[in-house]
Amino acid sequence: MLLIDAHNEYGKPFGDVAEVIDIKTLQLPFWVFDFEEAASVFAQGGTPAERESQRTILKDAILSAKRSFFGEQMDPQAITVDTPVPYRLAELIRNVDEAMAKLDKPDNSAPYLRLRTRLESLNDDRRFAFMFPRRLVTDGLDKLIGWLLRIPVDDKPISIIDISGVPSEVVDVVVSAVCRIAFDFALWSEQSRSQPVLLVYEEAHRYIPANESLGFESTRRALTRIAKEGRKYGVSLCLVTHDRPNSRPASCPSAAPCSRCA
Repeated sequence: MLLIDAHNEYGKPFGDVAEVIDIKTLQLPFWVFDFEEAASVFAQGGTPAERESQRTILKDAILSAKRSFFGEQMDPQAITVDTPVPYRLAELIRNVDEAMAKLDKPDNSAPYLRLRTRLESLNDDRRFAFMFPRRLVTDGLDKLIGWLLRIPVDDKPISIIDISGVPSEVVDVVVSAVCRIAFDFALWSEQSRSQPVLLVYEEAHRYIPANESLGFESTRRALTRIAKEGRKYGVSLCLVTHDRPNSRPASCPSAAPCSRCA
């Protein structure tokens, strides 16, 4: 079981059968994010048009950084912007600078400068140390999956991720990444060797509010995928929330609100 603990409430009740991961021990390097998650963290501020420009710049910079890191070890064309392979933050910033240097008009540099400033600011802020390790560990994904999903169990079948210390502006991305990693691991594992996993999301309204206009699209997409397909791969989902939608979602097939959304 992997439990998202919003207020540091579950560590003591589960005692020795749980591995508690808090802001001091959490390691979720930025390179494990898919593009939507990375864009949610890095491409912020400015007008909607500037944010869209930042996303375009970021996509090209991430792809180039990933391909550059592996050099001749892998076919560059086999790496996409969502491939979970390591890359260096310094390389990412350098790619942004090089793209900005190619501009014909310096007046168009605002989204490049905003993106660059954001990357440096996050890296310098110790609250985000769990995302920006001081050294690049290339086997981090294996260790992360084993840690999150208790492989091997070692008499601790429960992982509790205490997000109470995670900066609020990235809580939804952290939840999205953890959720996606757990599902993808189950999806690509041999069914005969896979283990069932229960994902429990306490106070789910904090990172997947009923009001879709509030955003949180990457988290909503990751959890929706598990709700629809998780049972095929042994992944179950439990959402604990007091948030209730005010009307029937557009995707609801019912002619009138039922007990799920009434």
